[in-house]
Amino acid sequence: MPNLPISRLPPSTELQGNELFADVQNGITKYTTLDQVNNYVTSSINNYNQTNTGNIYLVPVFITITGASSTPYPEHYVTGSTYENTSMIDVNWSGSNGEAHIVLPDATSETSTYRSIRFVMGSQFESNTKAVLMAPPGQFLDNDQYPAGYTLDKAHEGIMVWSDGTRWIRIQTKA
Repeated sequence: MPNLPISRLPPSTELQGNELFADVQNGITKYTTLDQVNNYVTSSINNYNQTNTGNIYLVPVFITITGASSTPYPEHYVTGSTYENTSMIDVNWSGSNGEAHIVLPDATSETSTYRSIRFVMGSQFESNTKAVLMAPPGQFLDNDQYPAGYTLDKAHEGIMVWSDGTRWIRIQTKA
């Protein structure tokens, strides 16, 4: 179908990511794929979000954890879950008194390097219900290596952690 206007081409079916698109770089026409365009747009948005000094809105992801009164305590992983790309997590408690562990993502991964994550505890937290925020096995949260961590046991208590690419660092806490 050479020399047809775009409006007369047949419509695409569901896109797969490997479709080719033309682009011009330094006066030379080249091709790229939909996946490459998507990766560029995503990284540009991430870069904009990191450098934009305007207002920032923290829309939380809500999780509900349950604990146990003795070991082994349940572990709730931020990695590999629907919470992996969020920067604000609102943690609620369900069930009887006890302890639960929240395990941070790999501090050395590309998606975690220079990432900050905030956690805020719901109104159900009290001295008999606690969440221990910890780095994954073999890594650190401040100077605490897994399974040590930072204990959160008060309603509306909060913490913000940041990865420098080697470890998680507690940069803010509210008790």
